Amino acid sequence: MRLEEMALNAWPALHTTLLDGWLLRSANGYTKRSNSVSAIYQGNQHSLDAKIRWSEEYYARLGQNPIFKITPFVPEGLDQELDKRG
Repeated sequence: MRLEEMALNAWPALHTTLLDGWLLRSANGYTKRSNSVSAIYQGNQHSLDAKIRWSEEYYARLGQNPIFKITPFVPEGLDQELDKRG
């Protein structure tokens, strides 16, 4: 986890929004790394479905497709749920 946090800080985004343990990062579409969802903390306030939907809406407002960074720290089932959604 610490290494992932260091990587996120080494390549900062212009804006970061915290969503129940997920970091929604944006940098005017410059790079995928700085314009993606990093679901590195579990969080427990909202369902997986709600967080995916809100993430999609966040990037839609920016005129971007949502990109989810998949690491060993993502919540269980996220990868499979994203696959189901295409």
